[in-house]
Amino acid sequence: QTAAPAGDRAAQIADLKRRLAAAREAIGDGPYKAVCAGLELDPVAPGAKGMRKLEELVAECEDLASGGGAA
Repeated sequence: QTAAPAGDRAAQIADLKRRLAAAREAIGDGPYKAVCAGLELDPVAPGAKGMRKLEELVAECEDLASGGGAA
């Protein structure tokens, strides 16, 4: 696979951050921090370990927000 162009990547990251903010608001700070801890991410800078980890975090938080049992 080739890497996405920088503009596409920036748009993907911006979209992930928007989705994460919405999911975090829905589940609350405690569960958000628990998911971050489970993925070994810093809750303040969840994107620091790369886009794949950020995608995992968004998926887990959205799952919790929709009533799924993630962790």
